[in-house]
Amino acid sequence: MAEEQLIEALAEFMHSAWLQEKFAQGFHLRLTCEGRNDFGPGRLKCPWCHADLIPYADLPERVKDLDRAGARRFFAFARAHAEDVCRLLGGVGPKDADK
Repeated sequence: MAEEQLIEALAEFMHSAWLQEKFAQGFHLRLTCEGRNDFGPGRLKCPWCHADLIPYADLPERVKDLDRAGARRFFAFARAHAEDVCRLLGGVGPKDADK
C-alpha cells in the first residue's frame, strides 16, 4: 500500500475512533438534536451537538485534512521509533531486515 493510501486509511480509522468516543461521551448528531436552535454558522444552543459526527467520507476536505495531519504525525513517530515499535509488535527491526 502506498504511503498516501496508508495515511488516508489511518485518518479514516482515527475519525471512526473519535466518533465512538464522542458518542460514548453523550454527543449527538446535529440533525437529531431536540434543542436545535442555530445562532449562526457553527454556533448551536446545544453544547452536545457536533457538526463532524458524520462518516469520514462525508466530511468536508478541511476536516479530513485534520485527520490526515494526525495520521502523518503518527507515521513520523513510527519512523522515528521503528526499531522499538517492531520489537513491541514481535517483528524484526529495520536493522535486522537484511539478515
